[in-house]
Amino acid sequence: MKIIALTFFSFISVAIFSQDTSKKDLKKVTFQKEAPVSSSPNQGVYYSDYVIHPEKLKTYFVSELIPSDFPKYDKLKTFDENKLIAKVWAKANKEQVKQAYWHLFENN
Repeated sequence: MKIIALTFFSFISVAIFSQDTSKKDLKKVTFQKEAPVSSSPNQGVYYSDYVIHPEKLKTYFVSELIPSDFPKYDKLKTFDENKLIAKVWAKANKEQVKQAYWHLFENN
């Protein structure tokens, strides 16, 4: 019995101390968040084609899809100008916007 216990503890000791615990071989894993395409202080943020994130924008519409004629972000205009264009479109196309979101487009 002593031989089995001694063999067992010897094996465990060798196994534990033979592991390399140095950090030189460890690789750091980093995750990148999806960043907005552009942001400027006090000018808002736009996401590639629209004033707000497309996934959130889809929820504003009755069809749960962004209409093909919904205005895309124009990089030659300011964020506020693009926002106003989207509001004007929404007011003219209220039948495509869920009633719960009409209030978002009322104020200029």
